Amino acid sequence: MKHLDLVIYPRAQADIDEEAAKLDDYQTGAGSRFLAEFAHIAERLVTFPHFGQLWDTTQPDRLSRVRRVLFPSFRSSVFYRSSETTITVLRVLHHARDVAPLLDDL
Repeated sequence: MKHLDLVIYPRAQADIDEEAAKLDDYQTGAGSRFLAEFAHIAERLVTFPHFGQLWDTTQPDRLSRVRRVLFPSFRSSVFYRSSETTITVLRVLHHARDVAPLLDDL
């Protein structure tokens, strides 16, 4: 089975770092668990690129191939695109956020 390359956009990495820090402020160790879940999701995506569901968008031209994977234990999602060679993580967003405008700058 072929593994794809993983690319994490700088804004997505900032999302990950910010959410892990917030979680650690809330509960010791929660940020580490969040990072471990993200690593597990990323490993699944490079092996199974269509693992996530297509993102239902009102901008089908720009965001038509964006997919979403929910974290199993946290109220966050990974938004990504896949190609023949690469998984590109676009954003990692908490479900309380207004996601649509945050995906507008992709």
